Amino acid sequence: MSPETITASVNNSEYGEKADIWSFGCTVLEMLTTKLPWSHLEETAAMFYIVSNLTKPDLRENLSSSCVKFVYDCFIREPASRPNALQLKSYDWIKR
Repeated sequence: MSPETITASVNNSEYGEKADIWSFGCTVLEMLTTKLPWSHLEETAAMFYIVSNLTKPDLRENLSSSCVKFVYDCFIREPASRPNALQLKSYDWIKR
């Protein structure tokens, strides 16, 4: 869940399509590592970390720097700064 999705459920606010980019990053990361992001944390702790921006998911796997940039950019906390789907298509990791 993206930070804005978590806070929207608490504050009765809305979120946009950039929340899907966060979810896509979660899916890509799980496909690459066979682990859920923040899998070392309990669900409530993971949500706290996501909302508080205390950490990004652990990427200790042998991933290329272009792959790490792609995944981490999906996890940019501020939706307005997070790339959209069209922008993600232009990343070097996708073009390969």
